[in-house]
Amino acid sequence: MGERSRKFFRPEKIQYTFYLKDDSGEILKVVLDGAKPNNFDLATSVVVKGKYMDTYFHATEVLTKCPSKYEGKTGVMKQRV
Repeated sequence: MGERSRKFFRPEKIQYTFYLKDDSGEILKVVLDGAKPNNFDLATSVVVKGKYMDTYFHATEVLTKCPSKYEGKTGVMKQRV
């Protein structure tokens, strides 16, 4: 899935709700049982595992991919001699 927007954390239910926009432009509400995943705001992409319910996707796991701090802006590693 692609772009994330509007996020809500509900501490009384320990749920994190956010919206994903896929490559075709469809927006889907996602409800995660648990706290906001680490590095969620820095993620370049998100994978959501779970089950589609009537009006939303009930996530049991959210995987985030963050940019690597070891990659240069061009993606080429420089070598020291």
